[in-house]
Amino acid sequence: MPFAAGGGLDQNARAFAKAFSEALNTPVAVMNRDGAAGAIGLAFVAGARADGYALAFTPAVSLTSQPHRVKTIKYGVESFSPCATSSTTSSRSRCWRTRRIRRSPTCWWVHARSRVR
Repeated sequence: MPFAAGGGLDQNARAFAKAFSEALNTPVAVMNRDGAAGAIGLAFVAGARADGYALAFTPAVSLTSQPHRVKTIKYGVESFSPCATSSTTSSRSRCWRTRRIRRSPTCWWVHARSRVR
């Protein structure tokens, strides 16, 4: 979880983790690695082994915007693969080209080389 504990995304992640734990009959833990607008937690998952045990629960915008704003980030969209979508949120801003409200899926992301899909 690349954001602080107690927020809306964290509560959703913990609810999903409980459901995953029951379905898989194995413990599933949520680890919050917050900071730098999600970059610290995403860097952790991008650098983890590609075994499917490290997942990130975050809106897609965290993956697409950070590498363009911060040049020292060593991951990008190509570092992750979505394995489940939980919801889609609307951004408050409108796309400057189409004038439509932007939508960002909130997904569970795994390492791109993981077999988990």
